[in-house]
Amino acid sequence: MRFKKLLLLSLMATLFFILAACSDDDSNEGKKSDDGKKSEEVSGNTDGEDKVLIFARGGDSESLDPGSTSDGESSRVTRQVLESLLDFEAETFELKPGLAHDWEVSDDGLKYTFYLEEGVTFHDGTDFNAEAVKINFERFADPEHEYAFADDGYVYFMYETMFGGQKGDKGHVVDEINVVNDYEVEFVLNKPLGFFLQNMAMTYFPITSPAALEEYGATINENPVGTGPFKFVSWTKDDSIVLEKFEDYRKEGLPKVDKVIFEVIPDNAARLIALRSGDIDIMDGLNPDDAAGVEDDENLTLYARAENNFGYVGFNVQKDPVSDKKLRQAISHAIDRDAIVDALYAGYGTPAVNPLPPNYLGYNDEIEGFQYDLEKAKELLAEAGYEDGVKIDLWTMPVARPYMQIRNCFGDYPK
Repeated sequence: MRFKKLLLLSLMATLFFILAACSDDDSNEGKKSDDGKKSEEVSGNTDGEDKVLIFARGGDSESLDPGSTSDGESSRVTRQVLESLLDFEAETFELKPGLAHDWEVSDDGLKYTFYLEEGVTFHDGTDFNAEAVKINFERFADPEHEYAFADDGYVYFMYETMFGGQKGDKGHVVDEINVVNDYEVEFVLNKPLGFFLQNMAMTYFPITSPAALEEYGATINENPVGTGPFKFVSWTKDDSIVLEKFEDYRKEGLPKVDKVIFEVIPDNAARLIALRSGDIDIMDGLNPDDAAGVEDDENLTLYARAENNFGYVGFNVQKDPVSDKKLRQAISHAIDRDAIVDALYAGYGTPAVNPLPPNYLGYNDEIEGFQYDLEKAKELLAEAGYEDGVKIDLWTMPVARPYMQIRNCFGDYPK
């Protein structure tokens, strides 16, 4: 693969598409039930019938124990089943109550006290309380904890990343977790952590039923039990995950449907066909080139959220030839990011200059990024000793992701 192939990829942030089918016909014909068969029960809006929502996505979940994975396809399922102490406001990163209705931070930034919702139960009927919070965070923090399941290959790397390591590590910031009473829990840090509260709203650190941890052990990743609006029913790998309404959910009027099915349809175009035919209700990962046609379709609604992901070319700086800084700079100047956003994302995207989307905490408005300048790229390439070009292998994922709706820019193979 010659150097010019690199022009096909760029750092970019993209809009996340969600499509929903809408029609005056509320019949259930053509829908699938959780056993994969046609059913008159699915997606019904008629009184007395279950209301079932079928959401189609490009890939399956990795684990339904959120702390053990960073996979987005996993978290979009688990956030329906499990809840965190705090949550984020829709479309922003402003904090709002979750399982904790209020919280206090000490003046020195070392003590965080959370006041928990009372009367909340897990899907298995056990009570949510401060002890449950303590158990969950201790299992994330301590590989020796009975519910850490380290011997079964569980690694809570997102906890390590966001809290400076695990118990015994020099950088680990959590010293103590104290149960003050049934509905009050205190975290004591050994040094301030500016984004501690944001961590508590992340989907990686929800509260799982301690009774379920004891019952299922290491298979908790296939049997999640939380306090969320939906409870887990079944998981057919690479096919579907079925959730059903939790009748005792604490928020009045929610959820609004009786069942949610997460269905795997790897190809973007195939998902759109399924949506138009009525086999599914919602999909994501629309090919950008199809967006204009969707907007003109009166039976479909297109939702384009603000950038929440970014795609990039990653360099392993320990490997030749990209260990050479000038070569990396040459590649960066040779990429026309604006043209790529227009060509591959139909204008539904923003050229990225930070490894964060613009709405994220920490985004730096002052960074200008590399300008598209072929002459500068050639000059740097020559200075790096590659005046006649260089051969570089590029690897890309073979399946669609929200930040890369086109499965593979180079064809059907991952290289």
